Order: sequence, then structure tokens, then C-alpha cells
Amino acid sequence: MVRSGIVSAAALAAVWILNACATGGVEGRGSGDSDADGDSDADGDSDTDTDTDTDTDTDTDTDTDTDTDTDTDTGPASDYCTASTTYCDEYISSVTVGSISNATSCDYYGDYTAQSTTMELGGNYAVTVANGSGYSTDECGVWVDWNQDLDFTDSGEQITLNGTPGLGPYTGVISPPVDALLGGTRMRARIVYSATPAPCGVSSYGDVEDYTIVVAEVGVPVANFAASSTAVATGSSVSFTDLSSGLPTAWSWTFDGATPGTSTVQSPTGIVYGTVGTFTVTLTVTSGLGEDTETKIGYINVTDVALCAASGGCDEYISNVAIGAINNSTSCDGYADYYASLSTDVSIGTGYGITVTNGSGYSSDQCGIWVDWNHNNVLDESGEIVTVSGTPGYGPYTATITPPTGALTGPTRMRVRIIYTGTLDPCDTATYGEVEDYALNVL
Repeated sequence: MVRSGIVSAAALAAVWILNACATGGVEGRGSGDSDADGDSDADGDSDTDTDTDTDTDTDTDTDTDTDTDTDTDTGPASDYCTASTTYCDEYISSVTVGSISNATSCDYYGDYTAQSTTMELGGNYAVTVANGSGYSTDECGVWVDWNQDLDFTDSGEQITLNGTPGLGPYTGVISPPVDALLGGTRMRARIVYSATPAPCGVSSYGDVEDYTIVVAEVGVPVANFAASSTAVATGSSVSFTDLSSGLPTAWSWTFDGATPGTSTVQSPTGIVYGTVGTFTVTLTVTSGLGEDTETKIGYINVTDVALCAASGGCDEYISNVAIGAINNSTSCDGYADYYASLSTDVSIGTGYGITVTNGSGYSSDQCGIWVDWNHNNVLDESGEIVTVSGTPGYGPYTATITPPTGALTGPTRMRVRIIYTGTLDPCDTATYGEVEDYALNVL
């Protein structure tokens, strides 16, 4: 994108890029080969060298050093097929699953098998792979070697993902089959450009990362769930997805303020909220080993007005939001709803510092923050617009958020937005920028 009269932070490197292009040091779609260090072999082949002693050469005599992925007690064996890419452009900017939450730049191949998360047989675990520089034809694949035979080709080892092909993020649910071998095994994530992703081999563009999944015996079930939407207008229908672990055999739901008010279906749909208010949802799961209950207080917010939509076309984007327990680094999604998954506690009358970081700033970029203190899904009322410092500008942008006297308790929506010039509005679609929603839990 070229914007007349505006010089971005990225554009300040243009002279370097022009010089580097003259020597083949910067790649693009259809350009010559280059390696991760910016140099190239005389024979035109590409080497990918990282600082973790994991070197993947794409010469005809392919060598792979795996010095670092065998030093963990829970990690899987290292004799897996190699996978890498010639160029980074689109890349894996973060992987989130269970206790793994890893934000990275492009590694060509990244060995993160020292990072692990435990999954019980039959459990359901959400996975999200973010794309750092997406193209509309990018595709993502995730595989888990459930039988630990050092390949990803067996039935059930490729995870079904949503959002692919596309810009990302790519999401899915990983469910260890009941016959999976116990112990550490490998999970592989891959992004490729305009091709069907395969777990092995070298692609022209993209990125590959490996992690460890530790498969465990089933224990007492642990209840968890998610709603299709947590902010709805009266008369709206909401669906609920069971995310419990531990192979529960029975489910008991309670939906305050909804019709029907109860359900014994694993993942109920068609739950209608007909009155204005903030409502609690409870799920109790049971197995032969015991039971567990998850209660989300004030989880569903119903108003006469539906929450307005907002999004941006990226370029400048929200790369990090930090306030209290929230510290979320992301690539650009246009719009991302973290209301149900990321929250921090706040008390009435107490100030809390917030910092919003711009991933690709321009001097005329602006940042806005709004908090729906009265839970009516209207974000631009008096007292709900937060004063932000550093805007307009490249960022970071800072503010202090103080819940006012009279603010309703419970989960409260906070909207953060970056746009390129123009008037800040919590709603509408902008040509450039990004929008993210979070929850402030007012005590």
C-alpha cells in the first residue's frame, strides 16, 4: 500500500531494501533464493540457519541437525521427516493450544518441542494458529502423531481447521483418540502459500513449527465450554460448545434467562434469550470417575441493541494489548473477539494502566478505547470513551482506565481500535487498521 505524503516506520528501511535487492538479499514472490541470514549459496540453493542449532539445508544433500529437540523428558523422538520453506513471507506468528502460547517471527522451521501441553484421552482442546503476513490463498495444516510411529500419515492425525485457505487465524479442536499412546508425541503446524499443506518436505513460502503433546490417562472430568456469541440482542439464539476434558458421559446445562432453561445435550443449540439482562451459564459434567461444574457468571449479555460490528483492513494493526492480567500479542485479524477468553479483574474507582502497541505504525495513525460500563452494547456514551495518549502517532498508545461509580459488575466489554487517519468510531469498517474486544471483570 502506498499512501501519499505519509512515511511509515517500515518505509524508513527502503534504502536498505533497495541496496539489498541489488545483491539478492531480499526475496519476494518469484525472486531469487536467499537464506534466513540474508545470504545465498553460490549454487543458488537455500540454507536456513537459526540460533538454536537447528539447521535445515535444502541442498541436494539435505542435512538436519536436531541438537535441541531431544533434551526433554516429555518430548517425542526426533526421527521425523524434515519440513521447511525456502522463503518466509506468510509465517506462523503464534500457536495457542492448552498451556502453549508461543508468539514467534518466521523460523522457516522452528523446533519448539521443549514446549509441551498435556491432553487427556478423549478431551477437547482448542488450537489457534495465527498468520503473520497472510495471503488469501494461504493454507494451514496441523498434525499430531497419536501412535508415535514417527509420521503424520495415519488416520485421524491431521486436525480439521477452520479458516483455511485464508488470511487466518486458523482454528480447530484437538481431541486425543482413546487409543492414542500415552506420553510425549509431536504436533506439527504449517502454513504454505497456495498449496495443500503436507507435513513433510520443503515449500516455496511459509513456515513450520513443532511442539510436544503429552497424552495422559483420563482423570476426573473438568468442565469447560464456549458460546457462539456472548453479546446478543433480545430474541437471539445462542449455541454452546462443550470443551470439557476427561471423557464425560453426561452433561447438565443451566441457562439463566433463556428458553429452554436447561439441557442435557453435550453441545446444545437454539438457546434463545428473550429479555434484557446479564445471564449466567452453568455446565456440570459427569463420568464414572466423578463430576465437575463450570459456572460463568454474567456470561451472556442481552440488550435491545445488538453490539455494533467493527473491523479494519490491516496494514497498521494491534500487535499487543496489555492491561492487568491481559498481555496479548497478535498479528492482524481485522477484527478479533477475545471477550470470552481474555479478561482481567478491575475495581470501581481504581485506575489501571493500558498499553496498545502498533505493529506497523504511520504518523497519522489513531488509537481509540471504549468500555461499555452499563452493559447496553452502546460504546460511545458519556464516560465510556477512554482518553488515550500518543495518538495520533506511531504508538505505543497509553491510557488509564478507571471503572466509574455506578458501573455494572461482571464481565464488561472493552473495545480497542487502531485506524489510519480519519475519525475514531467504535463501530464501522475501516479501510486500514484493526479492532479487538476484551473483557474487564468489574468487581
